[in-house]
Amino acid sequence: MLNDSNQVLNYSVVAGAFLLSLYIIPYLLDPYDYRRRFSGPWAASFTNSWMSGVVKSGNSSDAISELHKQYGTFVRVGPNHISIADPGALEVVYKHGSELLKSDYYQMFKLGEHHGLFSTQDKHEHSIDLAL
Repeated sequence: MLNDSNQVLNYSVVAGAFLLSLYIIPYLLDPYDYRRRFSGPWAASFTNSWMSGVVKSGNSSDAISELHKQYGTFVRVGPNHISIADPGALEVVYKHGSELLKSDYYQMFKLGEHHGLFSTQDKHEHSIDLAL
């Protein structure tokens, strides 16, 4: 019969494997996901923890710059985040009327319950705010 510490260890291993599978299985099930073609740190493919650690270190701009030197213009820095080091992309990504939508990342810039111009994701709402 297992003693209590072995039983806790077994449960911990099972729980860890389950949590790990929550990140890996969706990644493996969608081999055609466009984000897979972008290189970057291995951990950044599955979790935002890598980027969180870089930001907490206070060296995020240096770290991202080094990644661009290593991997090129497009670098995957999170499961849903691609860093682009091309000034020509600024107009395509950020111009008014672009077909690209702002991600949920911009929600953190909300002012209480209200969106500012920067945090507004809805194009129609953004156009109205821009006209004011």
